[in-house]
Amino acid sequence: MRDLPPAGAAPRSSAAATNDSGVVVGNTNDCHFNSITAAEWRHGSAIDLNTMIAPTSTHLANVLYLSQRGEIVGQSVLANGDHHMFLLIPITH
Repeated sequence: MRDLPPAGAAPRSSAAATNDSGVVVGNTNDCHFNSITAAEWRHGSAIDLNTMIAPTSTHLANVLYLSQRGEIVGQSVLANGDHHMFLLIPITH
């Protein structure tokens, strides 16, 4: 078991999935379990996934799935409040 500190100033975090590389994904949330931002943890450090994508009006809010290749599926919120699914695919060099 490992403590997963929240990203940013969020008070809580929740894990949703992990892969064999030890990467954990989930979200940071308020004390009522309302999602604040989608997050990834590597070596115990939290990363707000919104900081890892190009600037957009879409807010990555929650992660639902992580593949062994590092692909991430989750839920996002558009500026008008609509909810959509997203797929992040890592760039390999």
